[in-house]
Amino acid sequence: AADAEVCNCCVPRNRSNACLDYQTGSMWRTEWRKFLEQCDEITAFSDDSARLLKKAYPGLGNLRVIPHTPHYLPALDKKKKTTDTLNIGLLGVLCYKKGLQVVKDLLRVIEEQKLNITIRLLGVSDEEIDSPAFSQTGRYTREMLPRLTLEQDIDIFLIPSIWPETFSYTASEIMSMNMPIAVFPIGAPVERVVKYEKGTVIENGTPEQILQDISTFALEKCKVGAMPVDKRKILFIGEEISFASRYRVEHFREQLLMHGVASDFIQVEEALDKDFSNYQTVVFYRCSDVERVPVAAQMA
Repeated sequence: AADAEVCNCCVPRNRSNACLDYQTGSMWRTEWRKFLEQCDEITAFSDDSARLLKKAYPGLGNLRVIPHTPHYLPALDKKKKTTDTLNIGLLGVLCYKKGLQVVKDLLRVIEEQKLNITIRLLGVSDEEIDSPAFSQTGRYTREMLPRLTLEQDIDIFLIPSIWPETFSYTASEIMSMNMPIAVFPIGAPVERVVKYEKGTVIENGTPEQILQDISTFALEKCKVGAMPVDKRKILFIGEEISFASRYRVEHFREQLLMHGVASDFIQVEEALDKDFSNYQTVVFYRCSDVERVPVAAQMA
């Protein structure tokens, strides 16, 4: 929470139009103070958010901290890697305030120095990023995160936000999955990450230093470098996606995830175009296609 004079300079340049109706940072704070003082109670979701609110609006007496209830996700027991690279994961929507420029700077250094590192976004980016070291999965549901984390061979997650997150569900989801996480020393995630065995707080310094700090923590503290690399996975081939395949295929895949084993599922019409070389086992589920199935079985 900067002084109002600083906000007066920043508001006109802010990428968000939310504050432009107030014309200046001083007017923003004046109007919001009137509102806040009339509230019976103000809830902040972290100690950091409460601290910033008190700094911007001194004297508020109706403020208390009630953290969100974290989302539960099953803990992953990752025992192997499926790629030769150190893979830094991002989670959610990547936009300016969530660290878009930070990520672009990291990718520039990765490419220039030919580092054996990739950045993999589980989610979507506000801006198209053209880099061989970057990929994104697209939108997801929360239940998909454990599977995507293993499929993308994520070694450590980074939360690159440049603004103070008020809580950060993504940080909770990452820790719930028992995955390593790195955050900058800003915002609510720090409160939980400093108490987490696989968490580290790094400075938002040069891209080179950020990559070095992440790599050192992942490889030395979390022992990612000691994991064997096995690029093979298990492939399930089914005739159709149905309620039955949910508990006869997807439940098996969930159990494999719990043991650190990644898998894919395709329908039988895709089988003849599939490269089977990266799969150690192929499972056919209720496939009655007498033309495709024998050919696919021979290929497998």
